[in-house]
Amino acid sequence: MLTQTQVKTITQTSDQVIVETSRETFTGRYAVVATSPLAASFLKYDPSLPLVAQRIWKAIRPWDFPALNILLVFKKSWRPGLIYLPSEEKETKDGISGIIMELYSRNVDRSLIRILTYPEAINGKSKEEIQRLSLEFLASLYPEDREFLFENFVSLTTFNWADIKPFIPGVTYYYSPEGSLATYGQYLRKNQGRVYFAGSESSISGLHWMSGAIIRGNEVAADILKEMGRIKSRSEYLREISKKNFAGVDSIRSKNILQILKNFFGKIFPWSSSPNIIRKQSYLPSREELSGRSISIAYRQHYLTQSESKISKQVQKV
Repeated sequence: MLTQTQVKTITQTSDQVIVETSRETFTGRYAVVATSPLAASFLKYDPSLPLVAQRIWKAIRPWDFPALNILLVFKKSWRPGLIYLPSEEKETKDGISGIIMELYSRNVDRSLIRILTYPEAINGKSKEEIQRLSLEFLASLYPEDREFLFENFVSLTTFNWADIKPFIPGVTYYYSPEGSLATYGQYLRKNQGRVYFAGSESSISGLHWMSGAIIRGNEVAADILKEMGRIKSRSEYLREISKKNFAGVDSIRSKNILQILKNFFGKIFPWSSSPNIIRKQSYLPSREELSGRSISIAYRQHYLTQSESKISKQVQKV
């Protein structure tokens, strides 16, 4: 796996795919583009994608509004499940304002609040000033909670995804004009010769979630294996994978899930094996509770993401 490596050109021939990157060139029988549609739209394809398929790529518009993540920790639970979406008139680059999400589950006695806004909102500001402006923004929306917010605030961390993803001109995206996705969205999933498209954004189930990326990855793997003659039935292959997934969940549920996750992620992210990572230890969702929603959503309510864990040590001290 190569990181911080820009893919430039994907070239198809009659029997192989050539992928040119900023470091070296790779060849293979097939290529799977598993990045976001925004990133995929800036790749060069040779031969070019069909004109009708290009419609969906050309409809993508980069959007930097949620590039800056401001994470605020409160030592007591505040408005569990809160999602605040500002109206268009309230979107501004002056000061701190934007989308608000409460990220912890209802059963956790603390809160992690995420504010998504423009990177320019904190240009030239100290951490203390960002903290004050963020709390003032929350208090302006919920004045009855002003005292609670300032008294229970623990810590603040910021992440600018525009800096973390330097090769992609925009953090997220939308489709314009209206109706483009409905009309041409099928081409986000349709392979073009030996080039296949995966990623959670092209998944029908689990859109924008890790579960969606896994589901779509399995679908593309089935398509390629069927094309290669390795499997007879795409649908049967996917059914078997689904059965194994449920068997895996049952097996994990019968063991020490916390230790398994700690051992696994500790090898990849050393900081994740720290005993200071906050997690809800007394509850695992049953299969019935998982039914109808992605497994990743259920587990996300109980385990912190990478960015959240970096600030968890401060919370544990409170």
